[in-house]
Amino acid sequence: MLVCWALLLDVVLTAYGLSIGLVERNPLMRQALNAFGVAALVFAKAAAVAVALGFRVVWPEYALLAPIGLAVPWTIAVLVNAALIASV
Repeated sequence: MLVCWALLLDVVLTAYGLSIGLVERNPLMRQALNAFGVAALVFAKAAAVAVALGFRVVWPEYALLAPIGLAVPWTIAVLVNAALIASV
C-alpha cells in the first residue's frame, strides 16, 4: 500500500512542482518530461512496477524486496518534493 501512495504522491507532487517552476533534477527524466509531459513520468513508474512484479514472480523468496525497493526511493522523492514545494 505504501508503494501505491508513494507512486501517486510522487507523480502528483512532481507535476505540481514542475507547474510552479521547479526543475526535474534527473537529466534523462527531464528530457522525457520535456518531450512527453507527465505521461513520461507515469510510464516510467508503470515500467518500474512491472519490473518489480516480474522480480516477485521470478524470485518469490525475495518478494518483499520489490515493494521496498520502490517504496523507499519514492517516499524519499515525495519528502524532497514536498520540502521543495513548501520552500517556494
